[in-house]
Amino acid sequence: MKIIDFFRKINNAIFVLLAFNILIFAITLYWLKNNLENNLIKYTIDFYIETSKNISSRMKKYIEYEQFEAMKIILQQEYDNQNIIYLAVFNKQGANLIYFSRYPQLVDYVSKKDFISLLGKTQKYYIDDYNLNIENGEKISKLLIVITPIEKTIISDIQDKILIGYLLIVFDLTRLDNQLKTIGFYSSLVLALLSLFSIIVSIFMIIQFYKPIEYLRNLAVELSKSKFNIQRRVFWFKEFNYLVDSFIRMAQALEQQLTLLESIASLDALTKLYNRGAFEKFYNAIALESKMKIALGLNKTFAVVMLDIDNFKKINDTYGHKVGDMVLSKVAEIIKTRKRNTDIAARYGGEEFIIILNVSNKIDALKFCLDLKNIISKTEFILDDGTKLSVSASFGVAFYPEDSKDKDALVKIADDNLYNSKRKGKNRVSVILYGKLVDLEDFKQIETLKVKDFAEG
Repeated sequence: MKIIDFFRKINNAIFVLLAFNILIFAITLYWLKNNLENNLIKYTIDFYIETSKNISSRMKKYIEYEQFEAMKIILQQEYDNQNIIYLAVFNKQGANLIYFSRYPQLVDYVSKKDFISLLGKTQKYYIDDYNLNIENGEKISKLLIVITPIEKTIISDIQDKILIGYLLIVFDLTRLDNQLKTIGFYSSLVLALLSLFSIIVSIFMIIQFYKPIEYLRNLAVELSKSKFNIQRRVFWFKEFNYLVDSFIRMAQALEQQLTLLESIASLDALTKLYNRGAFEKFYNAIALESKMKIALGLNKTFAVVMLDIDNFKKINDTYGHKVGDMVLSKVAEIIKTRKRNTDIAARYGGEEFIIILNVSNKIDALKFCLDLKNIISKTEFILDDGTKLSVSASFGVAFYPEDSKDKDALVKIADDNLYNSKRKGKNRVSVILYGKLVDLEDFKQIETLKVKDFAEG
């Protein structure tokens, strides 16, 4: 059991380790995803901000000298070459000098957003969600608005810069947004696949590793309860099959040993008949079965026979206990050869034996007792020195349910009848017939009674 529990702990540790690894991988994947997204956003925004600075630095001379046509040509080139969807130049008062818009809707968008209020001496940027359907079913979903001051440098005692205008550029971040969504999708897909993989691995582990261990543990529990009806199972790992085979062999050996021990425990060591404890179990079962059959209106009778070897103490005192044991063994052997398979015989104590006869009428029971009495009395017991010894036995019989329906009372009646045989001269059978206690030495005595009524009773 400790080994099985140890394997279960290892198995549980594997599950915990697997879950921990999945958790660490998920956290790492989430960190990498966020880090990649942040770096991609930062790189893109930095690139567009730097682009805006470069364009604004080129615009200052055109604004200063009011060369708007030349500025328009330069801006057109930038507008065509960059991922720009809206571009506008303002003077320092915020008046629009020139603008380019790839889509008319953006003009309204810029005016409604009032980006002019954001104008100042520092560069600013603003990211906004936008929903603009364009040709071929495509759409713009995210914008980057960069507002860059246009300044010229004044060289004097102190070098200074003065503001002469503003550059407002709207960049299309839809591609970046789609890339981020793609990263998120594939990250989720990888995590889902990893989770699915972990589930498959867990199921595999349960089937191929945990289940065999649980089976072996339950097998050990069943064996501890002396349950040996084992249903063999075959597992994927051959090592478990070896272990299962070992358990089965152990169970078979234990069952054989237990059967032997139960047999030894239920048998009297000297006579090899059932001992009193085993007899009580059988007797209780027979009595219960008979009560149930009678309750169902079925005819169920049996006889309790008590027999005692006559003058046994004298045999022990005269010839010794070894001879006494030989007499007991021989009488037990005679009982075993005469009883039927449906009858139960046991050594009840000392030189006393008890037999449960499964008979349908009293005649059969009394014939059995008289025959057994005669065989015992006619048997010669030859001692080691050649001395021939004869013994006899006295019998007491009680019938269920006529004499009593109580199993303990029935044994007492049979025992009382046995001692009546002892008092009347021994080597006889005592039984209650027609309400009277009679002792029989020979079967002919039965014929003097009302045989027909007796047989039917």
